[in-house]
Amino acid sequence: SIDEKIKTRRKSFCDMTEKTPLLSLPEEVIPFPESDYIQEIPDPSPYYPEPEDLSSFYSEDDSKKSTPLLLSLTVAGIITFTLILMTKLSEIAHSKGKARPFQTFWAASIPNVLLLPLYLLFRIISGRNSAPKVGLKSIFQEIFSKTTFTSWLTLFIMILFSTTLYAIQYYSYLKSPQYTFVGSSIAIFNGAAALIYILSVIFLKERFTAKKVLAVILCVVGVGIIGFSDHSDISAEKPRALTGDGLAAMSAVVFSIYMVHYNYYIRERHLGLIFTYISWFGAIMLCIFWAGIPIFYKTGLEPLPIIPMDSEDWMFMSTIALTIFVSNLAVWIGTPFTSPLFIAIANILAIPCSYILDLIIKNSKNETVKVSVLFIIGMVLVIIGFGFLNIHFGCRKKKKGSKAFWNRFT
Repeated sequence: SIDEKIKTRRKSFCDMTEKTPLLSLPEEVIPFPESDYIQEIPDPSPYYPEPEDLSSFYSEDDSKKSTPLLLSLTVAGIITFTLILMTKLSEIAHSKGKARPFQTFWAASIPNVLLLPLYLLFRIISGRNSAPKVGLKSIFQEIFSKTTFTSWLTLFIMILFSTTLYAIQYYSYLKSPQYTFVGSSIAIFNGAAALIYILSVIFLKERFTAKKVLAVILCVVGVGIIGFSDHSDISAEKPRALTGDGLAAMSAVVFSIYMVHYNYYIRERHLGLIFTYISWFGAIMLCIFWAGIPIFYKTGLEPLPIIPMDSEDWMFMSTIALTIFVSNLAVWIGTPFTSPLFIAIANILAIPCSYILDLIIKNSKNETVKVSVLFIIGMVLVIIGFGFLNIHFGCRKKKKGSKAFWNRFT
C-alpha cells in the first residue's frame, strides 16, 4: 500500500542520515506534508515496475509474418524454377531409359556435407578481429543453444528420422508417374498443402485464419482442376494406375509429416543451425543410405554402375542432381523464414508455370496447342491462392534495419 511504501522510504532515509541530529527526530516531528516528503527526499532504492510481458507480440506465427516480401518471392521463385527444370529433365531421362531417381537424389545430397564447414570457416574469418575471438567451441555452443535438444545425439537421431522421411517421399513421388498419368500424380501429391496446414495448426500452433484456409482451398482445387483437365497420358497400357496414385498419396502424406517435423525442430532463423541440419543430412545420405543403391540394383529398380559411363548419362544425373540440390536448399533455408505451408504452396505454383512452358515449347515447334477452359480456371485459382498466402507473409513493415535483420540469422 502507499502508507507502507512511505514508512519504508522514511526508514531508509533515516538509516542513511542517523548521524544527523535534525533528521534523527521521530517521524511525527518532520514538519512538511507527506506529499512533499515523497517528492523531495531521494529514494536510495527506487522502485521499478515489472517489465511488461511482450511474448504475445513475438509468437511463432507473428515472426513468420515479418518475413520480407522480397525474401518470400525469392524462395518461391527458386523452388518453382528448380521444380520445373527437374521435372522436365526427369521426363526426358525416363523416356530414354536413363532415369535413376534414387542414385540422383543420393548424389544431390553429397554437396550438403560442405555447407557447415564453409559456415564455420566464414564465422572464424569474420570474427578474427573481435574480442573475444570466435572459436569452434563458442560457435557450436551458440548453435546448440538454438535447439531444444538435450544432447547432440538426440539432434542426430532427429535428423536421421527426418532424412528417412525425405528419401521415402522423394522416391515415391518420382516413381508414381511410371504407373499412372502425370496429371493425377501431380494433383494427388499437391493435396499435401491441406494436410500440412492441418498439422501446422496442431503441432506448430499456427493460427487458423480465414486467409490461409482460403489460400489452401484455392490452390488445392486449382491444381486438381489442372491435373485432371488433360487426360492425354491415360492409356490402356497402364493398368496399375491405382498403384501410381497410391504412391503419390503416400508421398503427399510423408512430405506433410516431414515439413512439419522439420519446422518443429528447426524454427530458429539461424544459419548455423540450418547448415548443421543440412550437412548432417548429407553425411547420413553418404554414409548410411548408400546401401540403397545395391538394393535397388538387386531388385531391378535401377541399373548400375553408380557412376555413369557415357556422357549423356552423366549429363542427366549431374543436371538433375544440381536442380535437386538447389531446390532442397530453398526448402530447408526458406521454411524457417516462412512456413511449411508457404513452401507447399510454392510447389503448387510450379504446376501452372510448367504447363505454360509446355505450351510455349509446343508453339515454337509449330505443334498443335490446346488450352482448355478448365486449365485456365485452375491456373487462375492457384495464382490467386498463392497471392492470398504471400500477402499474409510479406506485407508487414520491418521494425529493424536491414543490417540488424540479417545479423539475426548468423
